Amino acid sequence: MEEFIHSISKQYDLELSQEFPDQGWQVKLPARGNFICDLDIGPNALEFYVTIRLDTPNAEQVWSDWMDYYGYVKSDTEEELINDKQLDLKYFIEQWMSSTNIRLRRNKMFLGLFKKIEWCHNGEWSEIIICDLNR
Repeated sequence: MEEFIHSISKQYDLELSQEFPDQGWQVKLPARGNFICDLDIGPNALEFYVTIRLDTPNAEQVWSDWMDYYGYVKSDTEEELINDKQLDLKYFIEQWMSSTNIRLRRNKMFLGLFKKIEWCHNGEWSEIIICDLNR
């Protein structure tokens, strides 16, 4: 995992930090529109977290999601799950980096407001998905 994280952060010139070697990495993705994105990636845990914030001095969190690879496909080995995690991280980073803008939409629902975050590629808006649904 460490080699993958360093490789992709170098490929996209991303800000990578690791406060403690056994606690994983924090990756800061550059601003798109008025939003910045932080990835928290565990070193051995089969999960990662995405947090999108306003690109303002107080950096208010507006959206978050996570991927957890244990428990979904019982037949996969840990090696296969790690590979899935790497593919999804690469997918998300590539999509963020190739997007031209990000927007937050607030939709009224019967239970209140529902936040939906979208990215723009080639003039088309679509909901942000943190994993590659096509693999």
